[in-house]
Amino acid sequence: MEQLQKEIAQNQRSERRLAVLYIDLDRFKMVNDSYGHSTGDELLREAGKRLRDCIYEGDTVARLGGDEFAVIISELDSEQMAKSVAEKIIAILSQPFIFNNEKNVLAASIGIAIHPQDGEEMPT
Repeated sequence: MEQLQKEIAQNQRSERRLAVLYIDLDRFKMVNDSYGHSTGDELLREAGKRLRDCIYEGDTVARLGGDEFAVIISELDSEQMAKSVAEKIIAILSQPFIFNNEKNVLAASIGIAIHPQDGEEMPT
């Protein structure tokens, strides 16, 4: 949230746009329930690494808690750019995660907000 506040302030000064992608891992609770929390933690670390591979240098990936992540695209050229990153994220997160010698497929739900057109302040 602190990084997002900084990005919004910088973008307001330079009149640039940014995008925030909110990512929720679907069926993550099933992993914790079936394999335990240590396996779930391992999956979250792997998901974070995959997310970093989808973004541009200078952008931000953060785990918000549970199975929720956020990506900040700090210099948004177009809405298509945010859509392309979201599509890459969906593709990479839908590749199987392997733990306990089993392939496990998850999916991700993603919401996109673009500053300033979708809002100029963070929710309190």
